[in-house]
Amino acid sequence: TRQLLNVPVLVDRDVPQGELVVLDKRAILSAYGPILVATSQEYLFGQDSVALRITFRFGAKIVRPERVVTVALDATP
Repeated sequence: TRQLLNVPVLVDRDVPQGELVVLDKRAILSAYGPILVATSQEYLFGQDSVALRITFRFGAKIVRPERVVTVALDATP
């Protein structure tokens, strides 16, 4: 795993280029629900297939915003 000064570093495509986000993971509250699967043999009857619907709910909230900092990185040497 990547580290910076012995701190784990995660790379995420949703962080804009030229920015660094430093956070305490305890500052974020998350919750999730079960994975639900439903099938239908009637929906695609004419194609001799089975339809699947799979749903999953997830949410997150920053509860301690003072523990999340965004730093702009200067690209010039």
